[in-house]
Amino acid sequence: MPASSILSAALLTIGCTSTGDTGGADDTATTSPPTECTPCDGDRQVRTAADLESVRWCSEIDGSLDITLGDDSLTDLDPLSCLTAVSGDLHIRRNDALASVRGLGALRSVGGSLWLADDDVLQGPLGMDSLETVGGSVMIGRNPLLESVDGLSGLVRIGRNLKVTENPVLQSLDGLESLSEIGQDLVVEDNPALVGIDALADVTALDLVIIEGNERLADLGGLASLVEVGRLYVRTNGSLATLDGLGALRTVRRDMEIADNDGLLTLDGLQGPLTVGNDLFVMDHALLADVEALRSVESVGRLLWVVGNDSLCQDDAVAAVADIAMDKVANVSDNFGPCDDSGDTRR
Repeated sequence: MPASSILSAALLTIGCTSTGDTGGADDTATTSPPTECTPCDGDRQVRTAADLESVRWCSEIDGSLDITLGDDSLTDLDPLSCLTAVSGDLHIRRNDALASVRGLGALRSVGGSLWLADDDVLQGPLGMDSLETVGGSVMIGRNPLLESVDGLSGLVRIGRNLKVTENPVLQSLDGLESLSEIGQDLVVEDNPALVGIDALADVTALDLVIIEGNERLADLGGLASLVEVGRLYVRTNGSLATLDGLGALRTVRRDMEIADNDGLLTLDGLQGPLTVGNDLFVMDHALLADVEALRSVESVGRLLWVVGNDSLCQDDAVAAVADIAMDKVANVSDNFGPCDDSGDTRR
């Protein structure tokens, strides 16, 4: 046998033999980390790169996953490529350097809530197109560089609320076109660059809708399939000129408020027949001159106010609500616009 082969055999024998081995189990042996995707039990918190590495091989987490890296330099979640399900909450928040969540591309379900919040440099596309259901709420908020939520194209159902708030450069909700069910509330608030919510056009019923403080929002097209809602508030959207998008709405179980939309010219878009269970307020618009669409309202259960609309003829407002069935007398006042028949202001 060549000398090299003899040496190799000797080294192999030494490497496979423990000093003092008695043939029993080695009490000092440690469990090796997994090298393939496997289910993991219990809540997980990721605060460092080492924490992130500890969940690298988790295919499912029976618990919650909270990723809060703070000022850690991690820029992506690529080690989470195994992850397909989280039974509890998935919170990705307060991450100073996290620019991408595309490492979650295999994720299919979240049993609790999904938060993408306070992530200073997070940008789209999100790359979570495999995600189909979120049992709790989806919160996308206070992400200063997030221009798009593209990358959620597989999301069909949210069990509770969808809240999109305070994202200063977010331009649209494109990427959510597959979403057909939101179990409770829709809140789209204080997104100054948002121009459209059309991606939500397949949602038919909600408990609460708040569309507020979106300065560039041009229409309500994302509510085009909405037939029934518990409460509806459309407020302080400066570029909203009409109510286009509310044509399918038939029932507001409680309150409906259209207020302080500086660019609103007409209530066209309401088609009815519409019933409002409690209060209907149309208030405080500088340019609103046409409320003829209120004739599509059949009944109001409690209060009806058409008040403080500077360009609206008082007589026109009174006429538009004259046939609405209601228990109380309507408050139609402080509408200071000129009337067509004389050019005079009627009060």
